[in-house]
Amino acid sequence: MTVKFMINDFWTKFGQAYLVFSKFCDYEDWQSILKRIAEEIIAIQANRPLAVLDVGAGYGINTMYISNIVFNHSRIRSVIDIIEPSKQARETAINLLVREVNGGTLKDAFSNLAEIGKRKYDIILFLHSSYYIQDFHTWLKKIYVTNLRQGGKILILAIPDDSPFFIDPRSRLQFTSSQLKFTLSQGGFDFTPHQLRSRFYVNTNFVISSTEADQLYLFMAQTQIPNMSKEEFCLKLKEKASDGVINLGDELLVIRKIK
Repeated sequence: MTVKFMINDFWTKFGQAYLVFSKFCDYEDWQSILKRIAEEIIAIQANRPLAVLDVGAGYGINTMYISNIVFNHSRIRSVIDIIEPSKQARETAINLLVREVNGGTLKDAFSNLAEIGKRKYDIILFLHSSYYIQDFHTWLKKIYVTNLRQGGKILILAIPDDSPFFIDPRSRLQFTSSQLKFTLSQGGFDFTPHQLRSRFYVNTNFVISSTEADQLYLFMAQTQIPNMSKEEFCLKLKEKASDGVINLGDELLVIRKIK
């Protein structure tokens, strides 16, 4: 059975919009989030290379950064598989991750979750990718049973339903952290949620160009259908900000498979 991605090529549709969005995000907060994810991997305390699967790896930059932190702190290398439906992003990630100097080595790059078969992993990452996988809850149960090793972890980074990210009231991503926590609780999973700081700056001098407004709206509304003017959009951003800052409310869900 093939996984259906709700957006087959995120980087074609949202790539430029994501760059604009990143311009206003706190870089140090994102680095802290990646370090927090690396700490969860280090805590496994393996005495062998770790098998890691990154689902929705994009250009592989986050994968590389995390594996580098893990290696620098534990001297344990990562053997990495990635899944990325975008051909362009996947090829870029392949070129980046084939180097062994980053604490990890790329084993395989797939375009679909179904291609991993029954491979076993110590760590499975979904970093803001759960929203774009149709029937994610069904696949989550499948990979937990079939692909996660005993003692391993599934790490899901997501935003809650009430995140200020949802600037357009009509836009509601599926499989947010709020929805996933309910699904995990109902399914009897052993998991722990961790709230992380993820700041987006909208100070009193906040000005975006017409092009940036279009791109930012596209990404934060997750819709191409305008529901508000650029002026109203900027005003709503400022309304959501406290002292010029919006905390998007990233949450890390750590799912453990007890030995």
